[in-house]
Amino acid sequence: MTDIFSAYERGLEKLLERLGKDHPRYVDVLVLQSRLLENLAQARRYGDTEARRAERAQIVDQLNALALKHLGLIFNELCGLERGSGTPGSSTTAAGARSVVMQEAHDSVIITGDHNTVSIGTAGQTEEVADRAGLERALTMARRALAILEEQVAGFGALHVPAHKLIELEEKRREVAELERRLQHRKE
Repeated sequence: MTDIFSAYERGLEKLLERLGKDHPRYVDVLVLQSRLLENLAQARRYGDTEARRAERAQIVDQLNALALKHLGLIFNELCGLERGSGTPGSSTTAAGARSVVMQEAHDSVIITGDHNTVSIGTAGQTEEVADRAGLERALTMARRALAILEEQVAGFGALHVPAHKLIELEEKRREVAELERRLQHRKE
């Protein structure tokens, strides 16, 4: 467990270095870095829990999305983790929340919280069916993650919700709306 934590710490350093301080998303990465480092410190000090693992998976998913969009590779690769693995050089995976990263309208990549990636092409009828099925799975996962986030936010009470949770909720709602729009477009 500590090995993957160290890999995450190294990956954060690499991500910040590659983006550079002048990048418009640099501050977003600093916020995610702070959240992830706090999560890792609590897991090391008090033990890992299902809630910590779920929160960590959400943070890593956001880092994967950001790195893919701005650097062309996922955060897990910056950490030295293989695309389909949860630890360096292994084939085991960690359970966790899932998120979807949208690229251009021409192709999509699903990155799951357990570090798996699934590419969905859009050329040809077979790929179109796979794309529709992939979008349906992605929408199901995004709705599930949205429901979890809504429960978390509701648990804080209106006056005590951390800003990062509100931002996550807003982003997840946009993600669900975008997936619904894309799926509806596929059905037409």
